[in-house]
This record gives sequence, C-alpha cells and structure tokens, in this order.
Amino acid sequence: MPKLKLLLTTFFSCLLVIPFYTAQAGLITPDSATASGMTFAIGSANGFIDGNTSSQVYVNPYKTGAYIEFSFSNYYLSDSIRLYNDYSVNDDSIIKFNLAFYNDSSLVALEKDLLSPTAVATHDIAYSTTAGPFNRVRLFPTETQLPNRFQVREIQFSATEAIAISEPPLSLLMFMGLIPFMQRRLFS
Repeated sequence: MPKLKLLLTTFFSCLLVIPFYTAQAGLITPDSATASGMTFAIGSANGFIDGNTSSQVYVNPYKTGAYIEFSFSNYYLSDSIRLYNDYSVNDDSIIKFNLAFYNDSSLVALEKDLLSPTAVATHDIAYSTTAGPFNRVRLFPTETQLPNRFQVREIQFSATEAIAISEPPLSLLMFMGLIPFMQRRLFS
C-alpha cells in the first residue's frame, strides 16, 4: 500500500509540470480598431490581442525591412492561417512574403517566399502549416505592387489546443530528487 501511495504522489507531482493552453479559433484584430484602421511604426505591433470582431483593419507600415506582427496572449498550434489583403485597392497588395512563427523569443517555423494572389476578388491568402506552440506570427513582405506600402486587413486561423512543456518548479525538482531515498527506505 505505501508503494502505491508513493507512485500516485510521484505521478500527480509530474502532472504539475505541464501547463495547458487552450486556443480558440477566431479573428485577430487590433484592440482599438477605428474606421481608418491602425498604423504601426516599423516592427511595432503591441496593439494586437485575441479578438472576435469582423472590423476591417488596415495596416500600412511599409518601409525597408518592415514587418507586421500579430501577438497573442495564449499559445497556439495552428492548422491553417488565412491573411486578408486590402481587397478594394489592388495597388496595395502583397505579392510575396515570408511568414515566421515565434514562441516568445524563439523561432518555431519560418516559411519563405510564399505567394499571394493579386486579383481584387482573391485577396485572401490561404496558408496551412503545423506550427507551434507559438504566440507571435510575423509577416515580412518581400515583394509588393507598390514599393512604399502594403496593407493587411485581418488574420484568421483555426487552432487546436497547445500543450507547452515548461521548466518544472524548483520545489518539484527537489521532491523528485528525494524519491530514490524514499524508495530505498520503503524497500529496505
């Protein structure tokens, strides 16, 4: 009976190491969308949060080396991502781009030279990958129809539950270090 208690205690202690992040499929937009959208400086995207709105959001940050970054409060494993260009002004279309997935500061996946449709009727960019867990998606345009600007209206994705393995707390490591001594005491 003491052996069973020890095994159960060890098992449930190990479960404490794994935090669970539940992701919801949905639409990601700025948290302060206006009729004219939101403009970002190079590399800034602090206004993006998890959202559920159908507002049309236009982003115009283009300069050399510029990017748009969508950051999320949860971690995601994504099955598909759909980006929407500006569908009313064909000149602002992204033609070719790179897509990077980050888990905090670590690069999880990088897809290069993805092609975007440029016809007004087909400005959605469907892209599928298994990447994650991630909490940031960064889009680098490498070719646009106009050299000085581009627009992205919104990002949608379908996601599954992401389980991230974190470092165990120090108290748990100390407890697990005592297990061999406890076993010797029980079996002697």
